[in-house]
This record gives sequence, C-alpha cells and structure tokens, in this order.
Amino acid sequence: MSGLRLLVLGYRTWLIDKAGRCALPGAYGQAVMVDPSSKLVVVHAAAHAEPRDSASGGPQFRFLHSTLRTLAALSP
Repeated sequence: MSGLRLLVLGYRTWLIDKAGRCALPGAYGQAVMVDPSSKLVVVHAAAHAEPRDSASGGPQFRFLHSTLRTLAALSP
C-alpha cells in the first residue's frame, strides 16, 4: 500500500452544554453536532487548507452550536 496515508484523529467527543448536546470535531473543518433530545444531527463537511485551522475553529463551532440550538427549538 505505498502512497496510502492515514490520518488517525482518535475519539474526540465533546459535551457542549447541559442539554446533552455533543460535538465531534474532525480534520479540515469537518464536524458533527448531535442533540439527542430532538434527535437532530448537524453535519458540516468542509475542506480547510490545514487539518487544524484554529483561526476559524471558534467561529465555526459557535455557528454550528447556535444552528443546532435553533433547529432543536423548532423541532416538535
């Protein structure tokens, strides 16, 4: 398997609030956020230039968390 490069991220799951919502950040800006009470999942597929782009990570996290909270509030 020459030329095959694997990027191992490990298991990174973060509880993000007391409602039980969690975030699973990935490489290159990819992320998954889950709200178990509303059975809602937000997936962000991205392609940042670097595996860890800390400059955009904070704003991206805040945007996804606020999107998840807003959609969860609208769900029946």
